[in-house]
Parts: sequence; structure tokens; C-alpha cells
Amino acid sequence: MSFFPPLFSKIGSTASDLLAKKYDYKNSLTTKQKVDDNLTVTIGTDAAQNGLNGNAKVNFVDKTKDIEAEVTTTGITKCQLKLKKAAPGTVVTVNVDQSARTRLVADYVQHGFAGSATVEACGTFAGPRGPSDSFKFPKTKVIASGVVGYDGLSVGGEVTLDAAAPSEVKDYNIGAQYQLGKYIVAAKTSEKANVLTASFYEFVNPRLLLSSTFGWRLDGTAFAKPKDESKAGASRVLTLGAEYAVNPNVTVRAKLDSTGGAATWVQTNLPDNRLQVAISSSYNLTSGPVAKPVAFGIQTTFGDY
Repeated sequence: MSFFPPLFSKIGSTASDLLAKKYDYKNSLTTKQKVDDNLTVTIGTDAAQNGLNGNAKVNFVDKTKDIEAEVTTTGITKCQLKLKKAAPGTVVTVNVDQSARTRLVADYVQHGFAGSATVEACGTFAGPRGPSDSFKFPKTKVIASGVVGYDGLSVGGEVTLDAAAPSEVKDYNIGAQYQLGKYIVAAKTSEKANVLTASFYEFVNPRLLLSSTFGWRLDGTAFAKPKDESKAGASRVLTLGAEYAVNPNVTVRAKLDSTGGAATWVQTNLPDNRLQVAISSSYNLTSGPVAKPVAFGIQTTFGDY
């Protein structure tokens, strides 16, 4: 039986995404219109401390050639081109923004192996006579990773280099993942193997998903400022979470961590009105007998969500 291992960036992501994605604590209003089978236009605004911020996204997909192009503006204009059939098993993605920051990614996945190569270049105009005098890429980062897999088990590593000093390793990490039916267990390092994250994911049924992660900073430093500032930060954090589909149009998520943080997310779809509303809330459970609200956000989407 053929087994296609995940890319290194995807090791443990099934569990971590369930605990991180969709918990969005901003207030936003978005309209999304699918013009045709290939073109989708999204326009929105969100409230910030300095007022309202606008954003727009145009996405074009040519399914016959497996080409996807996207232009996004959220203060900085970004362009993305994805070639899904550059070669058998290969996907090439190019990202460029208005500041000339460029990212080129080539992913390759075949039976028993998954590899990725990334080049990130930060371009700047720099010359004695002004911006038009010269253009250069003073900072270029190269990231290479590889994963081998067999019968549900995947093991791999990743290394980051500075193109200006290739002999100096900027970052290095390893990871492993095992998938057996509806269960996924993974362990992965980050920050030069200083942070170890273990994760567990279970697909209980189509309506219920369970996830947990355990993060450990091996040098003993804290992950973040504690909820209770009178206490020391934690170098080891356990997070538990779940997603439950109440019905086809209502989905809820909840998570709790060992530092006293908790969060909920509820999404409701009203297909007859082409309306989707999501509400996210986070709480501090260490503040006393009553949970203290920390953040809150409502995201409203009209159209072809």
C-alpha cells in the first residue's frame, strides 16, 4: 500500500490547527462573491484601535491547468502564484509583496518521501542617489526539509540557513508522526530544538474531533506572560480542545490550557440568507471564582462563504 508522508511543516498540524485556527478575536464584516467557477472576490473591513481597516482578495483558479493566483491587500499588497502540476508530485508557490519581499516554495511528495525547499528574500532599494539607484536582496534565507515514511510512520527534519553565511545554521529541528486510522500522534521540535511539542488528535466521528498538545521549553523559560502576572510563567503547557458539529449549520469549538486560559468559538450558517456568523471569546480562569473575559470578536460573512 502506498503511503505519502506529510511535509515537515505539516507534522502535528492536524492537532495544532484545531487548537489555534478560527479563534479570531477581531470584529469584521466580509462579503465573498464567487463570480464563476474560477474567480472569487472577497472584500471586507475589520475594527482596530486606530479605526477601520479594509482588505480585499481576488482568487483565480484554473482547474484544467492546476494554476492558482491570488492578490490580497490588507495595507500591504501581496501576490501569490501556485503551480500545482509543475512536475509529478510537485507544487511550486511564489509569494511577492509590494516591499519586494519574495518567498519561493517547492514542495515534493511521493510514496515514502516528502521534501520541501524554500527561499525567502527581503529586497530593498539602496543606493547613494536614492531608491532608483540600485536594488538588492540583503537578506536571503534558505529552508530545506525532508520526511521519510512507511506504513503510517513519518520521520524527518528541517534546517534553515542564511545564504550570506551558509556555514552558519540559523535553525534546525526534527519531528515524527504516526497515523493509525482515526488517531494521529506527533512530536516535533522548534527554535533550534529548544521547544518540544507533542500532540494527539482523534477523529471520533464526523461530528466530534478531539485534540491535545503539550509544549515544553527545554531551557526552562516561559512560553508567554502568565494570565496571573503575580505568578511565574510556565515552561510546560498542556492544551486540550474539541470541535463538535451540533448540526450541519452550527459548529462549536472549545479549548483549555494548564496556565488557566480558555476559549470558545461558535459558528452559525444561515444558508437561506447567505450569511455566516462566527463568535470567538477567550477567558482567564485564574482571576477568581468568575472567569475574566480577555478577548472577544464577531466575524460576519455575506455571500458565498
